[in-house]
Amino acid sequence: MAAALLADAVTLVLTTAVVASVAFQLYTTFRLGYRLLRG
Repeated sequence: MAAALLADAVTLVLTTAVVASVAFQLYTTFRLGYRLLRG
């Protein structure tokens, strides 16, 4: 039981980390592109 809960917690943390990383990359790319477009 504890192992299943631990696995769920690890999966949640990893998923959150991946989503945050992708979102940050998209935000950085968008901001850079916007700045380039604005000149």
